[in-house]
Amino acid sequence: MVYPQYFERTYVNPSGNIAASGYYKSYITQEIANKYPTWHAIRDNVDSVGQQFISAPAVTLHGFERKMDEDLNNKFISLANVDDVDVLYRMKIPSTISFLQNQYIECWTAPSGATPSGSPFPEPEGASTDTFNQIQVELVSDLEEFYYNTIPTRIKIFNEENFSESRIAGLGVEIPIKPSGISDPIQYYVDRAKKKHDLTWAHGDSPIAELFLVQDSDSLESYESYKAGASGYPRGFILYKDYLWWIGFIPPASYFLNLSNPRPKPGSEYLDQLASYDISSMSSAPSGIAVDEEGTIWITDESRTTLFGVTPMYDYYSIDKDNRYLFFKEDYSSPGVFVKTA
Repeated sequence: MVYPQYFERTYVNPSGNIAASGYYKSYITQEIANKYPTWHAIRDNVDSVGQQFISAPAVTLHGFERKMDEDLNNKFISLANVDDVDVLYRMKIPSTISFLQNQYIECWTAPSGATPSGSPFPEPEGASTDTFNQIQVELVSDLEEFYYNTIPTRIKIFNEENFSESRIAGLGVEIPIKPSGISDPIQYYVDRAKKKHDLTWAHGDSPIAELFLVQDSDSLESYESYKAGASGYPRGFILYKDYLWWIGFIPPASYFLNLSNPRPKPGSEYLDQLASYDISSMSSAPSGIAVDEEGTIWITDESRTTLFGVTPMYDYYSIDKDNRYLFFKEDYSSPGVFVKTA
């Protein structure tokens, strides 16, 4: 098979991104509740009005704690976050565009592998026939969202190679044969005796299991369970930063790469599904998945003989009207970006 191969997003959550999807309950809620006497209902009842009141500021404290940890880690080379956006592509806004006459513009492009989407921009005279397949690049006005919270619009498989344990070790990742014992890097379970428990994730033993289990890393006691509620029965999965990446299987031969929010609102039966990508046309059936420290996704087939390298793609732009520049996450230098007033 010739690479790269591109796969479209078949679903996106109307909420838009991880920051807008759901409201979760932090373990800090119970830590604060444990300051109350042992006989108090706030301490013993996770559904009490008191814990509900505590929960909102606890989420804020949790975010503040994570930000402090990140800032501390970034002081050390071995702990620094290396998958932040470090390259943007810039384009000067054509002088024919006047923001005095129209405040809004549209950007259209036709990167290799793109499938037509939306209303096609008129093909410029003398343009390459490759520009016929075009997609509209989406504007993101908020800089924090542009850098950190956008959902991939497509995925690109850039490589296929023979699988080996030594290769996986060299990438610094693990792809277990059975997806269980996947450590949760963010959340903990705090009991009423003030003990903090590390958490791991697994899914049921049934080949058609659709439950994700949140378990104690030592006793394997299940504290929570969630239905996948999205594209397929779970195969391999991995927790990476704020996301749960997992491969779903729909009999007889459909496969999806899914992106979910592993921290749904309290009492949820399902995970918040953020996006799905149809990968059924891969050269072999996908199964295991891992994400390395640079954000590259690695997928194995069911027989563990082939390893695929996958890159999320982000077709978004931000605009600097004062200096008349557009900024993109992806390289559209060939065939280029077409700009017009909306």
